[in-house]
Amino acid sequence: MKITIEKDKYGDVLRHLVQDIDYIRETIYKYNCQGDMTSRETYNEDGVLLDSNTIYNEYDNVGNLSYKKDTFLIYDGISKNIIRTHVSEYVYDNIYDDNRLLIEVTSSYLSPVVHDDLKKTSNQLDKIVSYKEKFYYHNNLLVKKEHIDNQMNRKPVYISTFKYGNTNKITEEQVCLENGVLSHYVLYKYIDNNRYCKTIIGPSRTHHGWKIDSLNDDTCVISFKEKCCIIELMEDIITYILTTYPMVREFIVSLNDAEDYTYNELIQKKLSEYQDVHNVKISLIP
Repeated sequence: MKITIEKDKYGDVLRHLVQDIDYIRETIYKYNCQGDMTSRETYNEDGVLLDSNTIYNEYDNVGNLSYKKDTFLIYDGISKNIIRTHVSEYVYDNIYDDNRLLIEVTSSYLSPVVHDDLKKTSNQLDKIVSYKEKFYYHNNLLVKKEHIDNQMNRKPVYISTFKYGNTNKITEEQVCLENGVLSHYVLYKYIDNNRYCKTIIGPSRTHHGWKIDSLNDDTCVISFKEKCCIIELMEDIITYILTTYPMVREFIVSLNDAEDYTYNELIQKKLSEYQDVHNVKISLIP
């Protein structure tokens, strides 16, 4: 499998191409001037559109996102007709202090409207809180952020602290879990006056694109946030975690945006070796 990725100067993916022996998928992304995605289209090897997202964004008078509507379409590869539509809507309630600094945002999800070619159903648009973020400042500079995730009745809290450069712009964000476990770092590289490229770095600072999602008792959940070759990173990740948290005996690896090697014999063989050498259990979640 060969994966080709093209990004813009801000680090946003413009084109993602997956090539296998009998399989080609090309995905094209577009963004607005705020850096938010506005569309995504996926094509097969014949250039036929398979599915797409069209995203409509609204912003408040300060410039922060206040509403998003994501329309997902699936097309018939032969007739090219739309066979399924999935609409998702999100509302962002932003609260500001007297200096117009954002101090809290609540993101709510409106249950989707689903239509298919056989029947049409409309679900009630209940407003469900998905997450809440609180922001803390010192001398008008952001120094701390708390993220509370309410999805699936779970409420893990992520706490971020920030470092600044000589121009009072954020250069680094350190993200910890509620129990104090270091999850990852985010490095900021400014391209324009207020636009920047963010890079996620693992807590070991040796590789980019991975983070610890949770660590409780003897189980560690990690995820990959960028396209990468898992087989090249797992040894270093396991070594770091076992050195830092020797009580861990089980790893749950969420592939997320990484290369999907779930059914690749090479990575399965390598992970089996890691399990034997380190006496741990490793489970992959596509």
